[in-house]
Amino acid sequence: YLKYVDLNIVWSLIKDNNSDTASDVWVTLANKGINGAFKEKPVFTGLCEIMTQVASKKEKNKGKQNLKYSEEFKNFLIVLGTFSPRALNLFRQNLEGLTIQNIRRLRSNSEDILTDPTLCFENVARFKRFLDSIGYDGPIAAMSDNTKLKPRLRYSSQMGCIIGSTFSVNETSIETYNDIPLVINKIKENNSIAKYVRVYILQAG
Repeated sequence: YLKYVDLNIVWSLIKDNNSDTASDVWVTLANKGINGAFKEKPVFTGLCEIMTQVASKKEKNKGKQNLKYSEEFKNFLIVLGTFSPRALNLFRQNLEGLTIQNIRRLRSNSEDILTDPTLCFENVARFKRFLDSIGYDGPIAAMSDNTKLKPRLRYSSQMGCIIGSTFSVNETSIETYNDIPLVINKIKENNSIAKYVRVYILQAG
């Protein structure tokens, strides 16, 4: 019961309530939860936890700040937002969840944020860690695409280098502001402004 303390509290309140407003669906849901029917559904359990937190804050006239999301439910929202921000927004309108802005902030602070755009072991390992975090062990689709670029060089604060060339990240890394014109001139002198980019995509399912 300690594992399902929120559902146990709900059940205690409902089973002693003989009014007509006590819906059978809530009685059944609480009873099933207490008996472990949803122990293999961590995303649903995470949703219930968030709904409970939001309801408690609303009763105290508090905002929705500092909600504690389970990893499983948080990863579900991230995947949903990746597939469709509109779907995530619709989900939030009817239930509760992270905003797309919250998700982007989480990504920017994540240790798995992309710092090397090349097809390297570290990036594949990041993808594997993501699959492990959502418990996925199904098929993987691998794709590649060549896209024509508008020739342009610019500094990326995320990568810490000049992007838009055929040079490696190490060759275009920037340590100080004065490095920027030096690297750009080097790229131009070697006629190494990129005209195409090849993108590799790994997708679950």
